[in-house]
Amino acid sequence: MKYFTDLLKLLEKHYNFNLDDYVSLTCLSTKKLGNIGLALISSQKLYISLGDLARYKDVLNHSTNYVIAKQWYTKANQINPKKW
Repeated sequence: MKYFTDLLKLLEKHYNFNLDDYVSLTCLSTKKLGNIGLALISSQKLYISLGDLARYKDVLNHSTNYVIAKQWYTKANQINPKKW
């Protein structure tokens, strides 16, 4: 999980943007954003992977509390609902 969160930070630093600024925007067109749009789509994929890893961790711990996984999936959905 640390690897994926570090990748998210690297994307933000390299393309000089803040992911939180793009979460929850309605009708976000990533095509008009150029490289930042591509970084956002990559971030969405990373959020999905983080959600999967959190869910797998809960399964291994015999837990049905998927709150953390849901938070990652929600962020992925909020970046670009059409791609989810």
